[in-house]
Amino acid sequence: MELYINIFIYIFLFIFFSLSIFGYGYYFKKILINEKEESIGEYGLFGFIILYLFSVIIHFFFNLNLYLTLTILILGFLLSIISLKKIELIHYPKKILIPFILLFLILGASNNPHDDAYLYQLPYLSYIQNEKLVFGLVNINEFTAYSNSFYDIMGLFKFPLINNQSVYLIPTIFFMFFCKFLIEKFNQNSKVLKLFIYSILILSLLKFTRSKEFGTDIPVIALIFLIQFYVLKFFENKDYNLINKIIIFLTFSFFLKAYSVLAALYLIVFYKNIKEFFQSNHRYLNSFILVFIIIAVSSFKNIAHSGCISYPIKITCFDKNTVSWSNGHEIVDLRNKGLVAGSKGIKAYIRSNERSENVISAEEYLKKFKYSYHLNVIKDPDFERLLVVISIFIIFIFISLINKFRKKNPEIENSNLLKINLFQFIIFIVPMILWWILIPISKYGGYAYLLFGIFSLCIYLNLIKSISFKQLNVITVICIIYFLGKSIDRINSEYNNLEYSNQSYPLPAYKYQNFETEKLNNKIFRVTENLKRCGDIKFPCLEKSHFNSIKNVTKKNGYLFFEGIKEKQIESIKIEQNWAYNTNNF
Repeated sequence: MELYINIFIYIFLFIFFSLSIFGYGYYFKKILINEKEESIGEYGLFGFIILYLFSVIIHFFFNLNLYLTLTILILGFLLSIISLKKIELIHYPKKILIPFILLFLILGASNNPHDDAYLYQLPYLSYIQNEKLVFGLVNINEFTAYSNSFYDIMGLFKFPLINNQSVYLIPTIFFMFFCKFLIEKFNQNSKVLKLFIYSILILSLLKFTRSKEFGTDIPVIALIFLIQFYVLKFFENKDYNLINKIIIFLTFSFFLKAYSVLAALYLIVFYKNIKEFFQSNHRYLNSFILVFIIIAVSSFKNIAHSGCISYPIKITCFDKNTVSWSNGHEIVDLRNKGLVAGSKGIKAYIRSNERSENVISAEEYLKKFKYSYHLNVIKDPDFERLLVVISIFIIFIFISLINKFRKKNPEIENSNLLKINLFQFIIFIVPMILWWILIPISKYGGYAYLLFGIFSLCIYLNLIKSISFKQLNVITVICIIYFLGKSIDRINSEYNNLEYSNQSYPLPAYKYQNFETEKLNNKIFRVTENLKRCGDIKFPCLEKSHFNSIKNVTKKNGYLFFEGIKEKQIESIKIEQNWAYNTNNF
């Protein structure tokens, strides 16, 4: 009986949250974009942008308490009820509406939180829900100072009685709106774009079978795909609204995850159109204001947290002489090297080393494998995930060649996309090349950059002209069956896993974290011995060795300021990295 009640709550929250997001997005997009075309999926994506701005701006002055956030959600729900009466729900065949939603309910169902939930995800949510903007958050928990702005959105979705057990629905809902957008656009575009949509959906069914596995990277990957779609669409329909949308979503995605900046290179293909675009800038004034606001509020928030516009990218950081709560360039550099080494195969290298005591530091690893780290990258299990993308296109090319051999009439018409020149092709693949050189990890946008790069190659070499969509439909059905089989097996395994309480299933269950209280400058801290940090313990909470690195805490004009001790912070980071890179902890 308890399970059925939990499932009801889960479905109710999924629908309630989705409608609330949609309500804001509908009116927000109407103000920003002057176009007659209706898109439920696109409305939902715009809804996330306005909720992000709501969250960040409100947090400058107040904590995101339950009463405030519930008011925001109810208002969005009411707006959705009004807006649904104004649009015709013809974009989605009613007979597949329920199966479509069911797929995403299955995707989001899990009682097993993300691996990083206790390290920084739940601590960040605890912070924004219990305290207004803090200066020097990086000195409490440096991971919470990363550009992980999607958690600002998730912080709005705390719900009475179940608290933050509902927040992990939000990345899944984001991805649902994205997929809804793709399906809406399927019959409105050329067959080349249809094939691109097929590629994304097939990849999603094969790899994204548990949304919490990817944390907040799935929404960013989806945004990169969205930008790529708009770029291709512009070749067929030179609608400057598309460039407008690219700039908006690109700006938004950068402050979610910095690796999305590589997608900005796609804008180079519009160099001949930029002049005309800006000459009509009066049409897009609202959008320009929006982009400015996103940059301004996001940069201010990040500088307040870490002294950096995008932590830990050194070039964006101020030193302690300029910003007293910054942890300084030396620490930023140390943390950045740790992230870079992680993206370049250090864990795979250590796994292959039989003696765990031979742990290598991030700096040593980068020096040793300066030009050969890809030898370790390809040994990482993560590399196998990327092979799925390549396999998809091998199947596509195989189908095309078979049909060509059988002399079947091509199903791909002579689209403008089939006429891309060498310059355009190079621009399309440069982000993929830079990703592979700089951050060759699948969740760091790898799925999107690699898929788009190979798709561009297939277009340029004319390898997809004889593709059969009937055959692709069969492949899609097989992928849906695979998705359902894998998901059902995962759900059954998670539900019967004794490590987690199944009392809350399909919502996550959080482990209780032990802590002690310490006082510094009359401020009470909650201190844990666990290197995985604080989980959902009330802010401020930090690990013991990190607490010893806090130099000072002051309150000015109602705002908390935290400053750290550089030497002890460096020691704490090294302890944490040694733990993370120890083979016994993989």
